[in-house]
Amino acid sequence: MVDHLHCFERYSGCRVFYLNVGRRGLPTFPPELRFSLVVFHNTFFSLRWTDMDYFQKYWDLVRPLAKLGCPKLMMPQDEFLRADVLSDFAVDMGVETILTVVPESERVYKKAIAAGIAVEPALTGYLDAGTLERIERLGGGERDVDVFYRAYKAKAWLGSFGALKPKIAEVAVRACERLGLRPDISTRPEDTLLGDRWYEVLLRSKATIGVEGGSSIHDHDGSVKAATERYVAGNPEAGFEEIEKACFPGRDGEAELVALSPRHLEACATRTCQVLVEGHYNGILRSGVDFIPVKRDLSDMEDALKLAMDDEVRARIVESAYGRAVASGEYTYEKFVEVVLGYADPGSGGPDGLAAKWHRWNRRQEERSARKNRLYAKLRKLGSLLLPKGLYHRALALVRK
Repeated sequence: MVDHLHCFERYSGCRVFYLNVGRRGLPTFPPELRFSLVVFHNTFFSLRWTDMDYFQKYWDLVRPLAKLGCPKLMMPQDEFLRADVLSDFAVDMGVETILTVVPESERVYKKAIAAGIAVEPALTGYLDAGTLERIERLGGGERDVDVFYRAYKAKAWLGSFGALKPKIAEVAVRACERLGLRPDISTRPEDTLLGDRWYEVLLRSKATIGVEGGSSIHDHDGSVKAATERYVAGNPEAGFEEIEKACFPGRDGEAELVALSPRHLEACATRTCQVLVEGHYNGILRSGVDFIPVKRDLSDMEDALKLAMDDEVRARIVESAYGRAVASGEYTYEKFVEVVLGYADPGSGGPDGLAAKWHRWNRRQEERSARKNRLYAKLRKLGSLLLPKGLYHRALALVRK
């Protein structure tokens, strides 16, 4: 998420302002400063997960941005939840474009599309140049893990598709036992891998299992989530079938709001063979070419893992996936920023526009402040020894100015 958030300042060549609405209100910008684009990031829309009153509070806070005379773009994720709110926000804020990560955008954004808002495809994450450099630096060791996987136990309101995440772990562990393989598979929170540790284990692994991220329920207004949470609070031992019957009968499978996740691209970058539940994977990873497919019922998991242990097959798969997803350079944050800048107003804040001039002025001010601080430190160190007391204090006052 850090790379996704900061890719704009890394690769745009523009002066980028970040507004953390959880920490401060709207700042006062110089009146002559015109923006070329306003981007409402996924980190903002994640506020709708918890409490709608909470999200509404921050929606009201940013409403003045609707008056800015520049294009506005949204990039939400997890659009299986409260998509109606996302459409309402887009219409209210004068958003021109929504970048969506789900294939069924017409189903999710009916109201926004009817209002003339463009809905264009995007990914949940991309590859950063710094990440690829770290992977290259960390690589080169022995692949002493046969099958690697980490996942969380998804909530029931994500439907049977969400339930696949822990289920493939259970099935793969049993398959590894029968095949005599060395797995590193867990759904326990305490086994979560952070930072470079994630890449280190991928680089040690011959294969990794997985599935697309998302949900098989279109919970457009959050009612399924609310009903499920109430039921589970009173029935903590309830299984998926019981919860489905009580909270959302007949709705599981009504949609497949799923997408390729960053971990799929990262496995391509570490040349780890992917054994994945059959799916679309945004048309990037091809079944039987860039990954080894597993049926949705997981009945052929053992056969798929056996195939992944074949050195020749595995080498063919990982090189194909690496070439398509990594070496092509098509799925990097730099490319993503190029796409986003295509929606900007080129006359108001590009690299040669006012925002860049503001950036250069701000940088000069920072450099000037740094020089003053260095001079002030030297004067404090030497001035008290070399100058009379009165002259010393006047000199300090001049530097502060």
